[in-house]
Amino acid sequence: MFLDGDWCWYIHPWFNKKMVLRNLHFLLNSFIYNSSLENIVFLWVMHQQEIIDNLLDGLRKTGIYIYSHSPQLKTN
Repeated sequence: MFLDGDWCWYIHPWFNKKMVLRNLHFLLNSFIYNSSLENIVFLWVMHQQEIIDNLLDGLRKTGIYIYSHSPQLKTN
């Protein structure tokens, strides 16, 4: 599965960041719970640790491996 986080911003009329994050949580958790998916590639520019923390706070992380391309930002 491939999900670009920017796709969740393409809403008209435009809503706020909180709603976009809720939508990302819903989509990513739906993919995580789908046992037929082996890999989920999520692409989104997360240039601040707070963004990663907010995203990870709403995800089911048990039994999955999370990898960040940016070594200065932590995913655990």
